[in-house]
Amino acid sequence: MNKYVLSRMQYREMVNSEYVRKAINPISSSDVGDVARVRTNLKNPKTFALINGVGYWIFDNAPKRVVPMAIAYLAWFDGLNINIEQHQEALDKEDEAFLNEYRKRPKTISDEERFELEAAFGKGETVIDVITGEKIKY
Repeated sequence: MNKYVLSRMQYREMVNSEYVRKAINPISSSDVGDVARVRTNLKNPKTFALINGVGYWIFDNAPKRVVPMAIAYLAWFDGLNINIEQHQEALDKEDEAFLNEYRKRPKTISDEERFELEAAFGKGETVIDVITGEKIKY
């Protein structure tokens, strides 16, 4: 039994989240496989940790990362003591830290990125970085 209770809104989000929806009503064998793979990782202490109600992916040579909400909802659905509010706060903080770091990165375009931009938009166009608002002419 999960010690954390969901609000009505959180419950709706949970039952409509990707992995819970696949667990309740799988449409294909790949849905079954997706849910099984995530559940296996959630049970493995080498890949998942639950710390103060927040779920984290554990990596060998990298910092732990907060799991996406769809996976947090599946963990809660399966009875793990995920605190959805604390989890969302931790995920928001992690996302904000990533975005702040992204905004500080040098704004150079690699040859590969230039090729992809030309293939997608045509040569000599200007695109806008939706995170920074910066206009990029290539």
